[in-house]
Amino acid sequence: GGGAEVALPSGCAAVAACGAGGAVLAAGLDDGSVSVRSAASLGHLRTIVAHDDVASCVAGLPSSGALATAGWDGVLRTWDLAGASEAPTLDLRAHGAAVRGLAAASPTLLATVGQDMAACVWDAR
Repeated sequence: GGGAEVALPSGCAAVAACGAGGAVLAAGLDDGSVSVRSAASLGHLRTIVAHDDVASCVAGLPSSGALATAGWDGVLRTWDLAGASEAPTLDLRAHGAAVRGLAAASPTLLATVGQDMAACVWDAR
């Protein structure tokens, strides 16, 4: 097996596959943005201005085509990758400190863990 490589505009903090069949790759970057790319070609699809600090976590929501991001700013956001809107579909202060972990627990539930020593489950609807 081999791999492919793509240069990103800033340091990569996290990466996740999302969309139908993992067709999209999302990379959380040190500048707070998220680079969204085609999994097949690695071609750039869009850049999301996601966080005020490092976008430390990204996760695809199964079967919804949505992307969840969390960052050192303590904020959790979701994004509709199929839509044209630049605004998040969910925007909340998840932790009092940096978010260090993010996982999709189901198509509508997200789990986060923060530097504030709290673990939380969120309804992404």
